[in-house]
Amino acid sequence: MTGRQLSIVIAGSLLLVALILLPAGEERETSISVAVEAPESLQPVAEQEAGLTHFDQLMVHIARSDSGFTVTFDNRQAPVVLATTSIGSRIVHTVVRKERERARNLMWTAYDAVVLNPDTGEHKVYPLYETPITGSGDAFAIRRLNDQFGWFIRTAGGSGRIDYEIVRIRLDTGVQEVVASGLFAQERLASDRSGDGIVGIHERRADDGSVHQIMLTSQSGRVQMVHMNAGPYEHAWEGLYDAYLDSDDGNPQDRIDPSPDLTRFLAQTASGSEVELFDIVRAVPIASIPVGPNNAAASSRAVWNADGSMFYLMEDSGHASAGVRFYDRDGQLVRTLDFADTKSRGQVDVFGWADAESVWLARPESEKDIAYWLYQVRTGEQLSYRRAASSASLRTASAYAKGLDRETVLLADHVQRIVWESPAEAVAFGVHQGDAYVQFGTDIGGYVMRWDGKAAQWRWKASVPEYDWGNARSAPVIHNDQWLVYTRHAGTVGDSLAYVKMQDHVADSEDGLPVAPLEDTGVEAWTWWTQSDRYVQSSKPGALRVTGFSRYGEIQLKSKADEVKLLYDVQNQYHGSYSVTYTDERGVSRPLPDAGELTLSQPDEEAQMERIELDGMDILLLHTNAFLFNKGFEKDYSAVLVYAVTDQHEAYPLRIRYADASEQEETAAHWLLNDNAPVIVHEDRLLAHAGLDGQRFEVQAEVDAVHQELRIVELRNVEKEYAALYKIVSRYSHLFEQSLGLDEGLNLPEGRMDEPRLQRLILEQASANPGYRIMKREFEEERKQNPLREFAWEPIDYRFVSPDTIQVTFTLNLFYAIGQAAHMEAVLKLVDGVWRFHDFGTLMTEKLRGNVPQPELNGILVEDTLKLD
Repeated sequence: MTGRQLSIVIAGSLLLVALILLPAGEERETSISVAVEAPESLQPVAEQEAGLTHFDQLMVHIARSDSGFTVTFDNRQAPVVLATTSIGSRIVHTVVRKERERARNLMWTAYDAVVLNPDTGEHKVYPLYETPITGSGDAFAIRRLNDQFGWFIRTAGGSGRIDYEIVRIRLDTGVQEVVASGLFAQERLASDRSGDGIVGIHERRADDGSVHQIMLTSQSGRVQMVHMNAGPYEHAWEGLYDAYLDSDDGNPQDRIDPSPDLTRFLAQTASGSEVELFDIVRAVPIASIPVGPNNAAASSRAVWNADGSMFYLMEDSGHASAGVRFYDRDGQLVRTLDFADTKSRGQVDVFGWADAESVWLARPESEKDIAYWLYQVRTGEQLSYRRAASSASLRTASAYAKGLDRETVLLADHVQRIVWESPAEAVAFGVHQGDAYVQFGTDIGGYVMRWDGKAAQWRWKASVPEYDWGNARSAPVIHNDQWLVYTRHAGTVGDSLAYVKMQDHVADSEDGLPVAPLEDTGVEAWTWWTQSDRYVQSSKPGALRVTGFSRYGEIQLKSKADEVKLLYDVQNQYHGSYSVTYTDERGVSRPLPDAGELTLSQPDEEAQMERIELDGMDILLLHTNAFLFNKGFEKDYSAVLVYAVTDQHEAYPLRIRYADASEQEETAAHWLLNDNAPVIVHEDRLLAHAGLDGQRFEVQAEVDAVHQELRIVELRNVEKEYAALYKIVSRYSHLFEQSLGLDEGLNLPEGRMDEPRLQRLILEQASANPGYRIMKREFEEERKQNPLREFAWEPIDYRFVSPDTIQVTFTLNLFYAIGQAAHMEAVLKLVDGVWRFHDFGTLMTEKLRGNVPQPELNGILVEDTLKLD
């Protein structure tokens, strides 16, 4: 069985201990310790041992919030949350308190477990133990054993003796049982301090994440293994490897790197000139590997591949990494890669393992550009990959964590041979099986996204609460893809916890369709055609209203005798029933089913359908609300008719199949979509937005050509995502407004931004946009004469193209109180944690009839390709 290994390095305070440092190269005697007795069966912890006598019961308070809920404690108890762990359906917080016993001048430490089910709100507090013995506190946090149990380490001993016990705890009842006792037995030093603290904990996990074995290391060089299933440990050694003092702060650090299955480990020697490879099963060293006199301690850490068959060590030339050496699990050299022999010149870094046989190499091409190679270890073959400026370029990609730190993630598309690396201000966590969570920080708050490797899509999960953003460099704990849990550090008053509910999918019906009552938009339509006044006029039948141009022919929509028109100066509005005709590329025409009763709003008497190209098929979208300048001014949902045109001279309307509120399958003739969002294609799926019960949803649909249907296959509530997006684009809409000199009605809480800072936000290629320069020039001239008091309307069509890229259209009202819209495409880019105007695209303005105050901006189209990279 291939296990997964979690290594936790614990840096505690410097303890009073004389470290055992054996000279480099001296033969080491390995001895099996028999002083530690393991119970034949698991023993319950005595009630008085599990309880607390020097502390009151820990008080826990839960308060609901819009984003989830918060957990607080009694300020007088000043608790510190030592660790948070997701275990099964529960989240476990290990909480520490301290209290001085004045009579004996002893500082007592109490450990409690707060076990909480975030879905039900049920929570319990289990006292673990209290002790006057000081040591490495992080060692005692509860960790996951399996979905029902956690495990932790506690100090024990008496009559001049100190040792450690491993205890497992049942999470539903709080019952504790001793798994192993007498670990690292030692004499008690003065002031009740332990003389040999635990500095390393390594776990061997099964495929389901349950822990089979643990390896403990002490600062004096002892290693002990515990079989968690059976209880007794298998082996315990003393003096097996050298302890090591970190040169930065003098604290004892674990300096061993075990294989994932805990059958091998490497330890650095005291001299730092070599590392030794140990066979744990036989308890003997099997190889000594030189690392060079100039090799820094950090660079000599071994990085194992997932199955434990190989590891690599970096070589150091004294000022930079000179190469990397690859070894098999027995310490035999597989290959040496001299960075001077790579396809690049200069500093090269090993990003991490791509799979069991290959690694990622990275080299900075410039200050902002990095080149990547996929290096096959056994063959020496190198495949170059281009760096994508945006993850939007990826079509299919898996996530890879970086080496030992694992806070940077690399997304690699092996088909296009392109990669995307998370920016420096982002923190990756939960990287597993091609998926990853990444927390992004910005100057106006943060957010968490999940890369779905199977779908090759980013999934927005949650906003980081503003009051937690100070701790944003610490990744949250993720619970079952439903909750993010942050610890808030509040100094002397103790810690608190924030539970943030992540955005999730809508439940499916028994037939596998998401429950999507598409007939509910929550918006009442204006029925102007029912009014009898001079603004409603009958039309002539047979007028061409909408044309859809496909690669395989065209579809035409023509009016029938019942059509009426609303007389209005700007947009053309029609209501009635319509006939539909398809003409293929050979010129052969045939009727399609009538479109039925529709209300159309469009810029001209004849409008065009939107075309989406699929393999061998075009999808034509007939937007009943095709007047773009309503966007930002009128928030509405409108009907969209969907047609399919194939390369086999076929055309037909697609009915929308979905599950209604009672989970029964239904079909509809039209799709009710949010006008303020584009319809995009991803992996042959159509992605659009709809409104249900006053909430905003992303709808994903697939074409079923056999049944001539568009099936709703996935539904996600994106209300919170777009609330977070709106916070960003709304602010930058007003900054866009200010940059054009339109600041009379500027609506920013912080007011005007100082001009030098604002100009730094507008990158060079953005300020060079022809449409932007035309508007800026016209507004400057107009202000010298008769200001028209232009101002920003709501931004439209905004979405995350990738986590660090937002595409948006800014809208302006060019004529105060009258209304004349201007639309400017834009891209915002996250650079060094700050959103910047990366590029402006096409400028399009509404055309008014008659005399207009700004003819230079009336009905103009200034096209410019929007650049995402």
